Amino acid sequence: MIFSPGQVLGEVLLAFRAGSADVQVVPLGAGNINDTYLVQTAGQKFVLQRINSAVFPEPERVVANFARVSRHIAEVAGSQSEPFLCAQLILTVNGGLSYQDGEGGVWRAQSWVDHLSADLVSFTHDTAAQLGRVLARFHQLTMDLPERSLAEPIPGFHCTPRYLEQFDQARSAWQGIRSPELEQALAYVERFRPVAGLLEDARTKGHLRRRLIHGDPKLDNVIFTDKGVAVGFFDLDTTGPGLIHYDIGDCLRSCCNRAGEEGANRQDVRFDSDICHAVLGGYLEIAGPDFGDADRYYIYDAVLVIAFELALRFLTDHLQGNVYFKVKSEAENLFRALGQFQLAESICEEEKTIRACTDR
Repeated sequence: MIFSPGQVLGEVLLAFRAGSADVQVVPLGAGNINDTYLVQTAGQKFVLQRINSAVFPEPERVVANFARVSRHIAEVAGSQSEPFLCAQLILTVNGGLSYQDGEGGVWRAQSWVDHLSADLVSFTHDTAAQLGRVLARFHQLTMDLPERSLAEPIPGFHCTPRYLEQFDQARSAWQGIRSPELEQALAYVERFRPVAGLLEDARTKGHLRRRLIHGDPKLDNVIFTDKGVAVGFFDLDTTGPGLIHYDIGDCLRSCCNRAGEEGANRQDVRFDSDICHAVLGGYLEIAGPDFGDADRYYIYDAVLVIAFELALRFLTDHLQGNVYFKVKSEAENLFRALGQFQLAESICEEEKTIRACTDR
């Protein structure tokens, strides 16, 4: 069903005490998953989101995770001298964490956090180090939350062998025309197929352990002050149990490729090892004492695996008709996938330098 915001927004606004005549509602951000709006009235300003149930099969679990993690961070960070920001949930008029509209859509409201948009931040090596530090602080602030106390927001999220299985199924069912770009992408999958299980195998062997992770710590989800200082994270939808190496790998994948994810500038895709050095320097400055030799060893594997994983997810979505990530053209996810495959190639070329960044 195609969602038309005008059909239900009035109902939802009333549920969150924002049904006044002077309310202003405008689309917010360029996220690939949820429908997000900025709501302003004379007395309040907040973010309203319709959670994409095609991505999150149990939206209420996502909201419950968000509530627990954001409250915990606020309590722990409140006793520390250095601030750490994340949005807090706004309850419905009936005291609920979320609201289900008449069409079955699940909505949640969260506080507005004043910030400088990431695309306006001057990205320097100091900025990269800040990203590493803020991610390490997130891991520290949540380390005493038992990972079993949170539900998986997406079953099997950040389990790369699972994404490979889904790709294989989608490829078998594909009946479209194989363009040269698709053939190139399929060849990339076979080249990188052996790396899919590196992190999960390390977990099975006891080298890495599951704990709470952010799940999507890319640059766009970092909260920056108006002075460009990283002080927290947006988007706790994917917060849940997992390997912190998926977080570290995803942070490096997104920050060290200045060409971005959209695939339009694939010729400019490369892994910047200088930025990698700065990010890891910041991360290990905070997490160093708790970060063992095995943790350091698997950082290279993490950034390679996560680039391959995202390429698989884009490519699978393309084969399935673009049902997960929002697109503006039919081939957009294919081009996004090719960009991530090229990034994986660049990561391989920088292996020696990346591993040197983790030396004690």
